[in-house]
Amino acid sequence: MKRWPIILLISLAVIVFVSPGIVGHLAEKNLDDNLSWLEAENDDLVITAEKFDRGWFTSAGRHRVAIKNGSFLAILTAAENPARRGLPSLLIDTRLDHGVLPFTSLAREQGTLQPSIASSVSTLKIDRGDGELVDLPGTVYSTIGLTGNSAFHYLMDAGNQSDGDGMVSWSGADIAVNTMPSSRSFSARGKIEPVRLESFGVVTEVGPVTFELNQDRRRFALGIGALKLEIDSLSVISPDEPPAGFGKVSLDTVSELDGDRVTARATASVARALVPGVGPMNVDIGFTASGIDAKSLEGVIGALRDAEGSAITGAGQAGLTPTLQADIERLVAHGLEARFSHFDISLPQGDLTTAITVTVPESDADDSFSWPGVILATTASVDLTLSTSLYEMMQTMNPEITSLVALGVLKRNGEQYTTEIRYAKGLLTINGAPMAIPLGMLQ
Repeated sequence: MKRWPIILLISLAVIVFVSPGIVGHLAEKNLDDNLSWLEAENDDLVITAEKFDRGWFTSAGRHRVAIKNGSFLAILTAAENPARRGLPSLLIDTRLDHGVLPFTSLAREQGTLQPSIASSVSTLKIDRGDGELVDLPGTVYSTIGLTGNSAFHYLMDAGNQSDGDGMVSWSGADIAVNTMPSSRSFSARGKIEPVRLESFGVVTEVGPVTFELNQDRRRFALGIGALKLEIDSLSVISPDEPPAGFGKVSLDTVSELDGDRVTARATASVARALVPGVGPMNVDIGFTASGIDAKSLEGVIGALRDAEGSAITGAGQAGLTPTLQADIERLVAHGLEARFSHFDISLPQGDLTTAITVTVPESDADDSFSWPGVILATTASVDLTLSTSLYEMMQTMNPEITSLVALGVLKRNGEQYTTEIRYAKGLLTINGAPMAIPLGMLQ
């Protein structure tokens, strides 16, 4: 029995002094695995390890994140300065404290003795592409768990930065991200406090911004989950232009997988969006897409990304390539329904409300695909209501709108103008009046 204290002390010594060196190897591999997973889940990113110096208790590394594809690359390419040697990229410098009990982390801010493979602190820089590095505000504190899951916490204090052209000031940020590579899922939540940018007399203010996101890509590569996003306001004040911007913006989306079919629901609203010459506008949208074949959807989005990448690199032109066309045809052949439960616009001059439903039934497996066949099988409905006050404002701006009333497209109904559109089996009716569809033009 007297041996137990000695065995316990030896065990603690191994944990505290020997395990960090062993775990350091695991920490480096786990960090690489997390970054490789992140790169694999985001086709537009390239992540490279520039260096990694592993010690017994601590290690240090640098990773570079570059954009290789997508719309953001097109923006960077268009804004590229000929004096630079390349495009901007993000540099992440990381210090890891490793060991089952990473006690060396206690010497730094946000240190922890939480059991893990490693805890780390990272700082960020932008490589402008001309050899100059620009420090980014904020610090990332992270923990690599014993099971491979990781938690990241980005904290940014208030601050400002200025140069000869203007000044940017920020009020802080708090963002938490959790990644689970083994289950191909992650979650994020956070708040970005207001940001103010002054440049050449133009003042832009945005925020605060709050968001909450979770994604699961185990069964569906594009991911299912939910997103909630709120932007409190955005304003642009210019000495030569009327004020622009909007009030609160909200977005709430949910996607689910039922067998091999995807359903997505979204609600969105914009309050007090300033429209020149009209005034503040409110927009409220509810949308659902259901019955979408998951495999076909993945093919369409993948083909769109390939076409976009080819256009950006000059290898080809974005457009309806044979591969993309085939993927779209397979998607449509499996059937789907898209529905705007409401698409409402409110202006000081009046309101416009719209509801739209389009249903494409699934084609028989033996049927050869044809767009005229799809159109004949599709059903659709559109209901639109326009207040008389808004109609009168539109008439003042464009008198030709009266022809829609003469043709029966808009119908006066008390204090409103309405349109009821129905389509089924090749027959289109507008407010009950039939109108033939020239399907031969689609051959």
